[in-house]
Amino acid sequence: MSRSSNSENITISTVSVAYMVAQIRAKQLASKASQDELLRHIVEYLESEAAAEITGASFATIMAELVETELKHSYSFEDLELVGYPIKYNKTKLILEMVQSWVSTSDDSLMADITNNTLHNGQGNTVLSELPRLQAPSQVSSWGNENPVVNTALLLIGASHFTQDDLTFTGAATFFPFFDPTHVVDGYSNIFGASNGMILVGDYQYGGHRYFSNPAHGLKQQLFGAEDCSSAVAKATGLGKYVVEVTTTSLREAYTSPKWGGHYTAITSTYQEEIDWAKVQPGDIYIRGGHTAIIASAPDQHGFETLEFNRDIESNTKHKLLGGGMYHRTTDPQGKDIYFLCQPAKDFKESCSATDLLQLIDQRYEEMYGDNVPVDVAGDCGIFLQL
Repeated sequence: MSRSSNSENITISTVSVAYMVAQIRAKQLASKASQDELLRHIVEYLESEAAAEITGASFATIMAELVETELKHSYSFEDLELVGYPIKYNKTKLILEMVQSWVSTSDDSLMADITNNTLHNGQGNTVLSELPRLQAPSQVSSWGNENPVVNTALLLIGASHFTQDDLTFTGAATFFPFFDPTHVVDGYSNIFGASNGMILVGDYQYGGHRYFSNPAHGLKQQLFGAEDCSSAVAKATGLGKYVVEVTTTSLREAYTSPKWGGHYTAITSTYQEEIDWAKVQPGDIYIRGGHTAIIASAPDQHGFETLEFNRDIESNTKHKLLGGGMYHRTTDPQGKDIYFLCQPAKDFKESCSATDLLQLIDQRYEEMYGDNVPVDVAGDCGIFLQL
């Protein structure tokens, strides 16, 4: 489980660290705005004359039936080349099962809780002046765990039922058309699935932005779209245009066989050598197994902090983690080789604390969107750094 240190202890001195902070924060702010908007639709209906006869008990019954319907119509897909990575490895059914558990144990209090923005595990969706800490206990933290996706799923179900308005869920969820644009699933139509694709909840999706580089769709990489670990690292280290090619596998290969014009340089690893922790610095790239991240703090006897996008919300995972945030890692490779790479040194324009950088990003986001849900557009979170 992660340690409890805060992002305010991290000094931002490299572009790659700043870039990861921008990606994590911007998607979090957009996700919160979308959740607030979905919540508004539900509350407005419950406060209208049309809902005069809805009680806490009947509301819970309605929501339970809606969730059950979504679970009955949840699909699993096997053919990767037809549907693409995000859909094949989607966690919709797992998330809906957590929503179902929440609704079934809330009883009559669910309506009052939602009206008062008391959501999953008694948490709201408040954004704090620090980055999410991945694997933060879901009973005490709104972010970094399963809470955001469970909240979004329930709010999307409720809003879809109680309003006829078009719904916006930028940052909180992403619609992925099937990878093969000719692929159609007849009769597949519910809130999360359509005959030509799926709405996937969360700011992490396996396959991430690379999916949108499929020329068959003509889609661009979206500013607030879901990331996976390597798509976020590619952008943070200046290889956004190669995001289709930057995977954990290709990053490991780059350790011994330079790629992308030698953009990355090997530092140290546990592969056929003893790792030299003194060489590892903030802004470097961490690779272990099928995962990659950006180093946020130099290693010491306690380990080191990373900035990353990650997901582990399986039912047998005690301390769940999901989305973008900070994570504490130990220096023990735990049976898998660790590799560290660096890119050409790029200092951030002015060294600052993570708290100060978050304030800058928040201000920039506020200037661009205010309290509105942003319309997702092709783009890159570097715009929030004003580099």
